Amino acid sequence: MKYYNASLNTRLILAFISGAMVFPISFLENINPVLFLDVSLSDVFIGAIFAILVMAPFQKRKNWLKSVLMIIASIAIYTFMVHLAVTKYAMFSLNINYDMGVIISGGFGALLTGVAVQLFAPIKLKSIGYLILIIFGLLAGYVFSHTIDSQSSLINSIGFIIWQGLVCLAMALFKK
Repeated sequence: MKYYNASLNTRLILAFISGAMVFPISFLENINPVLFLDVSLSDVFIGAIFAILVMAPFQKRKNWLKSVLMIIASIAIYTFMVHLAVTKYAMFSLNINYDMGVIISGGFGALLTGVAVQLFAPIKLKSIGYLILIIFGLLAGYVFSHTIDSQSSLINSIGFIIWQGLVCLAMALFKK
């Protein structure tokens, strides 16, 4: 399996695996220590696995520094989007309801992920790619808004699988 500059099928398989990894990671939430600045161990694993399996394969060849930067960016984006959704975007004085916050975070997180991959991989996205990232992110955010609070970690991971798959698909289809 070609990892760097991989085919669409390989990228989607890696994205689905990354989303499915949330299921075993969710068992860490019982011990879930906060490492720094409200970033937990599960946040780090979710962001790092996403960066390694979805973002880094957009590189043309292995570059460890860029991969590490993508991991840091992925963790930061994930924790920031979760924080915004949980606080109902209070930092922007919006005070929107929780479900809408999750949906908006899906779109905003997808856009930020596309920008991070463009900066660190680096790839170039077609202009329409950013709009598609936002639309796919919002759609996946809608699914997420229904799966995120499930008592079942398996149901919860469905939102991650869909979001990560759609973000990967958008970046793969709309790169120049």
